Amino acid sequence: MVARDNQMTRVLLVCGDAVGRRMAGPAIRAVELGRVLAAAGHDVTVATPDLADTEGLGVAVTTLSDATWLLGRSAMSPEGITFESTLPKRIAGVSPADIKRVAKQYLAKETIAVVLPVNENR
Repeated sequence: MVARDNQMTRVLLVCGDAVGRRMAGPAIRAVELGRVLAAAGHDVTVATPDLADTEGLGVAVTTLSDATWLLGRSAMSPEGITFESTLPKRIAGVSPADIKRVAKQYLAKETIAVVLPVNENR
């Protein structure tokens, strides 16, 4: 895998499980995918709801509740601070068909992996 035009790409992998020395399957996959992307020259961060001991994982890790990260996301959004309050509803409204449509349009020559925990209520 080579970064586009030999330039580093910033990648954010969002994982619903805790990341640390002891991890469940989705977190393991997110960290391993992050390591592979980092080795290919990408700037990778794994975002997680809970942190454990993350030293030596080989990728940067942040929490979804990290105030600095949230402030940065809000500042980058045209919606400003309301971005945080509307995001969960907007994410819940995304369907598999939406993801396929966008992937087909924008990612025809790319490979993307989304690591999500299993939700038994769905």
